[in-house]
Amino acid sequence: MKYQQPEVKRFPKHSAYEWKKIIQEFDQSALSIDEFCRHESLGKETFKKWRTHYSKSRKPVKKKVSPSGFIEIVDSSSAKVPTKTIDIPRAF
Repeated sequence: MKYQQPEVKRFPKHSAYEWKKIIQEFDQSALSIDEFCRHESLGKETFKKWRTHYSKSRKPVKKKVSPSGFIEIVDSSSAKVPTKTIDIPRAF
């Protein structure tokens, strides 16, 4: 009698670009992770790993908002920056 290994469900491998696109599709869907992975034939744990990986690289930008609800805009070209002039004597 020959030993048979249990059948393991294999999922197709995806490139980094494809994972980013898959995660964007999930973010736009109203499905749970379980439903989305079942519908797209994705491994749930693999999906979670890639989603965590790409969510770390997409850090949200925090905006400083004043109590009035407005964002302060500073014109850096008119900001007073301390300057220092250095005189270099000619060596020739």
